[in-house]
Amino acid sequence: MPHGPALICYDGSEAGHRVILAAAALLAPRAAVVLDVTQPPVAEDREVAFVVPSGDNFHRRLADVHRLAHRGAQLARGHGLDARGLVAVAGSIRAGIMQAAEEVDASVIVMGSDTFGDGPTPAVPGRPLLIVS
Repeated sequence: MPHGPALICYDGSEAGHRVILAAAALLAPRAAVVLDVTQPPVAEDREVAFVVPSGDNFHRRLADVHRLAHRGAQLARGHGLDARGLVAVAGSIRAGIMQAAEEVDASVIVMGSDTFGDGPTPAVPGRPLLIVS
């Protein structure tokens, strides 16, 4: 069983805000990592960056996601968690969560019921999953 921090999935939405509040209510003052996931650059991102150097969409998106993860960590700290932000770049949200859970040795993963849209919430092998609706 992993002994690392709680991994809190956060996207800046009202639902994401509720996930942080629920995690803090249940887990404070534990260590936590507030995660946001973004996709790797696509061909259009590379083409825009090649034609217009200041038009690097991926790096702008990555900077926005870093700011969002940092804001989520601030919110979590304000509610008693010892939190830091983290960004995962992955082909899917699920892959990003799995990658981050391994990286930080997450003891629990906290996410909203809508994290995966309309699809089922997958199990994350070896890690408890807390779903907040």
